[in-house]
Amino acid sequence: KLQRDAYTYTTTMNAVGRAGLIDRAFDLFKELRSKVASPSIVAYNTMAAMCERDKTPRSAEIAAELFETMKEDELKPEVYTVGVLMNIFDRNNMQELSNEVKDLASSDGLVLMHGGQDELDLEAEPTEPDPVLAATATTEDFDDRDVY
Repeated sequence: KLQRDAYTYTTTMNAVGRAGLIDRAFDLFKELRSKVASPSIVAYNTMAAMCERDKTPRSAEIAAELFETMKEDELKPEVYTVGVLMNIFDRNNMQELSNEVKDLASSDGLVLMHGGQDELDLEAEPTEPDPVLAATATTEDFDDRDVY
């Protein structure tokens, strides 16, 4: 019998979502949340990516529910999560939610470039990379988002 853990749910959500069954994928997300564990950022990113690909008004509604759930779970979004949610909300004229995502990201210290170069300080002096991190980082430190 297949063990139902967060990894299994996330993988199944991804497959179901790629088949175009976004409502069923969201049902699995809610089941994961209630029966197994608090979803990781990977599960949130998986659902957000599905909503981005789907491009329907229903997927925007799911993305809004997803964002509310993320706040309830006190899960800090990644830059990827923020960018995808803002794209969905902007595309669906949900500007209030887009601004809320941006504000949450800013309060968490994420640097966003969504919306163009007007948010960049082009006059700022470049910073030096952390020598310890630069010396120890390898390609294995980065994951492939398409896997999730």
